[in-house]
Amino acid sequence: MMNFEVLPRLLRFNMRYSIFCFLSERGTDIAPAKSSKVGAGSANRASKIRQGRESGDLRGNAGLRPSVSRVPLLVVLGFLAAVGVARMSMEMEQGVAIDFYQFWAVGGAAEVTPGENIYELATGERLARALLERAEEIESPARRAAARFRAQRIDVVSTPFFYSFFRAARTGDYDADLRRHRLLSLAAFVLATLLTGYVVGCAPAVTLAALAFFLLAFPPLRFDLIEGNVNSMQFAILAIALWLRCDPDRAWRAVAAGCVLSLAVFFKPNLAMVAALLVLGWGFLGRKLDILRAALGAAAGALIAAAASACLFGATASWRSWIGAMSNLERDFAVGIAQGNMGGARLIGDVLGRDPTVLLLIVLVGITAHRLWVLRRAIGGAPAGIALVRDVDSLLIALGPAVAILGTAIAWPHYAILCAPLFLVCLHRLEAETSLASVNGLLVIAALAGFSSIFWLDAAGLQAPLAQVLALALGILALYAAGVTALAPQKLHK
Repeated sequence: MMNFEVLPRLLRFNMRYSIFCFLSERGTDIAPAKSSKVGAGSANRASKIRQGRESGDLRGNAGLRPSVSRVPLLVVLGFLAAVGVARMSMEMEQGVAIDFYQFWAVGGAAEVTPGENIYELATGERLARALLERAEEIESPARRAAARFRAQRIDVVSTPFFYSFFRAARTGDYDADLRRHRLLSLAAFVLATLLTGYVVGCAPAVTLAALAFFLLAFPPLRFDLIEGNVNSMQFAILAIALWLRCDPDRAWRAVAAGCVLSLAVFFKPNLAMVAALLVLGWGFLGRKLDILRAALGAAAGALIAAAASACLFGATASWRSWIGAMSNLERDFAVGIAQGNMGGARLIGDVLGRDPTVLLLIVLVGITAHRLWVLRRAIGGAPAGIALVRDVDSLLIALGPAVAILGTAIAWPHYAILCAPLFLVCLHRLEAETSLASVNGLLVIAALAGFSSIFWLDAAGLQAPLAQVLALALGILALYAAGVTALAPQKLHK
């Protein structure tokens, strides 16, 4: 039997080695050059990259081929990623899907509590009792365990469109539905990582190293799959949005991006900051047509979300009722640090004794806006080039979830999955650094430590919820700082 305990250690070594090889192939000086031939090779390679970008290769890789010497590394990283998939496939079957059970229960609420408003607390209590009685009569240990955990009340806090998705996908067979949901989530995460790495320009070795790290040493992914949440699917949506912005001048891509992000926000509003930062960036870069096209797509997305929720739920899940439930969220539901909440506003608010959400969002968005303003001044009011728009858009899409986690009062550990695009973008930016000991490199290393903090905190005997959520939040803060640092004129393609 394979010993999975040594894999995270082996993974960290291979990831460091892959980054080293990646930077070396890109022509970056890891150590001082010993001959003029090294500088000439770097210049030739940079020339090929520029030619690729000018010829329409969005990733700037025209004329480049993977080095034969890197094949063994790719094989090792691919093997680690495959082991990670196998390990995660086994581990995700062992936990109680306490989140998925609620989504699944609300999806079938029309048959259990017909005509009742699902956002009423009393409805949630009746639904929990009725489903518990049914679960006790069915030979499904997974469903019975989840029903007993949620025996007091089904917490209904997501949007009507969110529950419409689960109602449409529900077959009535809990075990089959749960298995399919977990497998789709795992597949979505793997494919989203590969697509994001390709779109932002990561070398294959770096993308595979990141994927192996996520699968072997990234607890938020494990939480998402075991509990049956949807953050892996949200990551896939972000990957699609990044791909759509690869060619900013195509009108249909802007419309489609607006529609996709609109549906994403109506599905789960924790991605609203992605859309907000994109519009902010387009404003600074003078992309008025992008704003109009995306607004058209967003309107289409809103109509689709409204129609789907009306057809599948009707008056039992109105948007007005959802807004009312949100206004009483902290009063009616347990959302404290003890439950794993790592929202930046929650962590700071518990210390200050007041809610700093508005102030934090102003600061975080303000820092990003200042960097965009500096960038605007650097190009002197001239129209932003395609390469610059593409770079800025990828950074803003990736920064959105980090701003939401750090600036709001509710964010659960599995929300950190949504920072995976930012992690990959920052890894790609390391190619421009002369040393891994640079500011960007150190921030990425700090993010790695935060993302895997549960492992080393457990080893140190620190299992307190506050220590775990604080370490993870600090890792996301480091990643946000790396992302904002990358929004510098000298680090972007003009």
